[in-house]
Formats: sequence, C-alpha cells, structure tokens
Amino acid sequence: LVREIQSANEGIGDIKQGISCEVKRKWYRALRFTDLFIQSHKFASLEQSIYKIPFRQNNEFLWGLCERLERVVADSELDNDIRKGAMNFLNNICQDKDFWGTHPELNKWILKRIRSMSLSKCGQASTSLFPTTLLNEVLPIMQAIKSMQITQQHDLKKSRKDLLSGLKDQFFSDADEEFKEALELYVKPQGIWYVPIIKSSDSGKKMGFECREGDVEKVVNRFLESKDKLTANDKEALEVAVNKLSNSKDITSIIKAVNSFFAPENKLTLEDESVLKKVVKQFLDLKVNKALELQEKIANKFLHTSIIKKQLLIEVINNVLKENPITIEDEDVKFLETELNKSSNLNDKSIFESAVNKFLSSKASKAKKNLEITVNEIVASKCKKVLLILGLGGTGKSTFGRYLTRRLWQEYDQLKILQSPIPLFIPLTRLKEGIFNRNEDFIELYLKEECKLSLDKINVLREIKFIFILDGYDEIVERERHCYIQNKFCKWRNAKIIISCRPEYLGSGYQKRFFPNNREKGFQELTIKTFSENEVNQYIIKYAQKKGHLLNLSEDICLHQIKKIPEELVCNPILLKISLSILPRIIEHERMTRINRIILYDEFLKTWFDRAQERLHKIQMTVEERNIFRKLDSDDFSESCLQFSKEFAIKMFTDDNK
Repeated sequence: LVREIQSANEGIGDIKQGISCEVKRKWYRALRFTDLFIQSHKFASLEQSIYKIPFRQNNEFLWGLCERLERVVADSELDNDIRKGAMNFLNNICQDKDFWGTHPELNKWILKRIRSMSLSKCGQASTSLFPTTLLNEVLPIMQAIKSMQITQQHDLKKSRKDLLSGLKDQFFSDADEEFKEALELYVKPQGIWYVPIIKSSDSGKKMGFECREGDVEKVVNRFLESKDKLTANDKEALEVAVNKLSNSKDITSIIKAVNSFFAPENKLTLEDESVLKKVVKQFLDLKVNKALELQEKIANKFLHTSIIKKQLLIEVINNVLKENPITIEDEDVKFLETELNKSSNLNDKSIFESAVNKFLSSKASKAKKNLEITVNEIVASKCKKVLLILGLGGTGKSTFGRYLTRRLWQEYDQLKILQSPIPLFIPLTRLKEGIFNRNEDFIELYLKEECKLSLDKINVLREIKFIFILDGYDEIVERERHCYIQNKFCKWRNAKIIISCRPEYLGSGYQKRFFPNNREKGFQELTIKTFSENEVNQYIIKYAQKKGHLLNLSEDICLHQIKKIPEELVCNPILLKISLSILPRIIEHERMTRINRIILYDEFLKTWFDRAQERLHKIQMTVEERNIFRKLDSDDFSESCLQFSKEFAIKMFTDDNK
C-alpha cells in the first residue's frame, strides 16, 4: 500500500491533468483513493469525496466503487452501522438515476447483491488511523487535490461568468427600436388565471377552481419562486408546527403550516392533504395517541416468552395502528429479543419495558422524519416548471417577455451565480425551420447554432438556474407536438420555461402538450387581458409625454379625443398605438360624422393589415399556408384583406350572424 501511495505521489502532475483535462482513465486514480479511505476506516471522508467527484457517472468508476462497497458490507469485522451504510449507499446508486446516471447492468448486479447479502451481528469497527508512513505520503496528495478543486471552482465560476455576460450582451444588442419604444410606453399588463381550491358542501369536500384577476408580473414572480424542496425557513416552520402538534393534536395546524410554503396558485389539493394526514396521524399515534397502548400490548405479548417472532410483532403493533402501519426491521426484532433475554435472566421486567419504550420512541422519531420527507416530496411534486402565457395579438405578450428578461438581467448578481435565475429570451419566429420540436435538446441546439457556443461551454451552463422565455409559439409550424418532451427540456433540470402564444392557434386540450415531468402539477397558465379604461389612460399619458410634441397634441387633448374612438380600437396596446398615430387626422374635424368613422376604420384596418403582412413574412408556415400568402403578397395585401373583411361582414349581417 505504501508503494501504491508513493506511485500516486509521483504521479500528482498526472492527477492534476486527469481532473482538469480529462486524461484517459481518470476514474482509476479516484478508485485508488477510495481504497485508502476504506483501508483506514475513514468512511465519512470516503462518502464526502465520492459526492464531489465530477465523473461519478462514469460506468467503469461506478463498477469499481460498487465492488468495493460490496466488500465493506461483507466484512464481518466492521461495525454493523458501517456495513449497513455501505448497503444503503449501493441502494442509492441504484435508485438515484439523476445523480448517478443510468446503468442497467450495474443496477441488476447491485439488486442481486443486496438480496443475497445479510448483515450479521458483528463487533465494533477498528478505529486505527493511517500508519505514520502512509500519512506522510497521503496528506500532501490530499492537500494538492484540495488546491486543484479550489482552482477548478474559480475557473468554472469565471467561465460561467464570461458565458453569461455574452448571453446578456446578445439580448441587449438584439433589442430593436420597436421594443425600446414599447418599453417607454410600457403599462403593466393585467391577467386572469385560475387557482385550485377545496370546496366544502353537505355532500363533502371536492376540488374546484376559482378565477383570479390581477398583475401578471406578480403571478410570474410567484411562478419563478416555486421551489422543488424545502428551504431552511420552511424546515424551521415545519419543526415548530410539529412540536406544537404533540400538544394540540390538531392535524389542521400542520396542513396550514405546509400550505404557507406555496403560492395561491399552488395550494394543497385534497390528494395532498390525504397523503399528509396519513403520515401526521402515524406520528401522533406513535408519539402521543397510542404510545401507552402499544407499550402495554407489546410487553404483555412477549414478556413471558423467550423468542420474538417478527410477524407476530408486526401483527401486535399494526392491530393498534390499523390504517397507519409501520415497518419493522430485523434489527428491531433482534434488539427487543436481546433485551427480553436480559430481562428474563435478571428477572427484571422493567428492562424489557424500557426497551419497548426506546423502540417506540425510535419509531416515533422515524415517523417525524418521514413527515418531513413526505412534505418535501409534496413540494417537489408541485414545483411549477412551465408557464403558458396566452393573449390575443397585440396584447403585449412579447413586450412583457422582453421586459421580464431585461428586469431579470438587471437584477442579476454575478457573485451569486448559482442562486440568481438567468433569463434566456428566444423569439421562436427567428429560428431556422426544423430546430424546434424535433425530439432533440432544443436549448443545446439553440446555444450551438444561434449563440455559437461549444458543447463544453454549454455543459458548463447546465447547472445554472435558467428561465427560458420562448416567445411566439403560434409562429412555428410544428405546434401539435408535445413541447416539453420534444425539446428535451428535462435535460435542463434547474430551468423553468415561459411560453407565450395566441390561444386561437392551440386548439382543444392543448395544456397536455406543455406538461413537464410532474404533469399538470408542474404546469400553469394565465391570459393577458385587454386594457381597462385606467390602463388606456396610463398609456395615453405616456404616449403624449413621449410623442405629443411630434403630433402637436397635449395630454388632455389626447385623453379627450380618444374617447371618440370606438372602445374595441383602444383596449389593445397595439390597436391603441395605431389609433393614437392617426389621431391628428381625426381632430381636424370638430365633430366625428358617420363618414368620418368609416374613414377611421379604413385607416385603422389598413395600418393593422400592414403590420400583419410584416409579421407573416417572419413566421414559419406550412406549405399550404405559404402558397396562399405568396399569392396575397404578390397582390395588394392590405387592400385584399380589407375587401375580404367588408364582404365577410356583409355576409354575417345578411345571414344574421349565423
């Protein structure tokens, strides 16, 4: 072993390259260090070092690691807790595919070994440290590795910082004059959305939905804050609630505490409450409600026997707990049986009674821990991943998306690189046809083709908390496919996705096409409303302040004259802007006659159709749509659309809107 360490010391330069430059078989050297930890019984250090290894998903490394863990489990000279910890580690490698990767053959091998291995009663593990010679060789190597890790973290942080600065610069350089003008006139949009509520009636409780209206930005902020695990503050609040529960025995207090962890759009459902009530009741039964009864039943059943059969112990306990049974381990049976024999030999029943009390206390502690685990699972299952923002053309979806991106970049603090969400605004209309919804990692393709990043640089960004803002889903061809699956957004596990779209392009049952991995629990939608009278006035005041001098119009004149324009032409930001641009032509007349209004509609629609023509030049279309547009585009597009609208309106009038 000394020669092995000396060889490792001589090759420290190679180890540095192996970590930073991906030299061949870098995993092998890592395995050599796991051997050192195992042989010196430094199992806590072993576990910490394994979790920090960047190539932990390497198949060869994992095979070698698992073989070593198997030997730890099989070593009867080691402490039972250490051997059990090694077995749990093996099980974790098999279960946690996100962290360790997917390895079908290795998983089969692990499961086979776990089934075949049993933990026999064994003595305490040796606590001897490295021999002095080994320590002298190992310590410089470990210090060198720690130094390299610090350097790597610094380089990685700098690399991320540079990459993010590039993305930020690209966003601001892409901002056109239209967006800059829209920001100057920006009025915070209002929206409608639905929140789940539990409705009570004489027949019982059932789930329902309640319509809410309000500030779109606040709803989006709550979506961005939706978490996938309990925070430190949440855990503290849960701990306080559980401690109070032991005295009050009021399960609703726990439900209220857990509900406080969620936004209004994401409160507990009946299903969530049912799961939560079950684990809370189990904890209460073991801690308070049925603790004495359980202690008496177990003591009376086994106090005058010499053997405790596991199945009989399970029956005694679960007959008391009924619908909230607990799991009994072999170690539990062995512990109670050992204490029972002591009690019998010393003719002192208090020994066994004390052991039963200790056993039940440990189960209550596990039930308390299980409560926190269950709450954590509920939080993870309800984490919002996809937000669909709907709105008619011109209601400000794109402007809001750009405004949000700009705000998030301005808030971005590079010193908190892993905590601050990073926005990536992607106008889908500009994409090459076929890059989206093609069953590939869309973000990787986008960063490669549009941002010119290498795969290594892209992988550096994967651990960052991104907000992907996909603007104009209605402007792509492949709208019928499953957006989340087809673009492999799951490969960016720390990301949230915001998608904007016109509702008329989606059809029925569209929500399922945007569901993330946690399906409807991870999906949210809202609809941007048209302007209210108050928002119209806000917009006009800003418009008059910015452009009134060009139109030779005061703020008061704009507010007064706009009231003469039909409401349907001013309740939409784009329509309002068009109306204001043609306002000087209106106020040339002291009064608006019928003919003036017809002229107004003609002017308005011509401007609207010009804008539509420009949009259609940019978006993706099917072959049939493209052929029709080419024909219209070769003629007078606006005049053709205006003539069609008039004929269609006349037909609707003569047919009584049928």
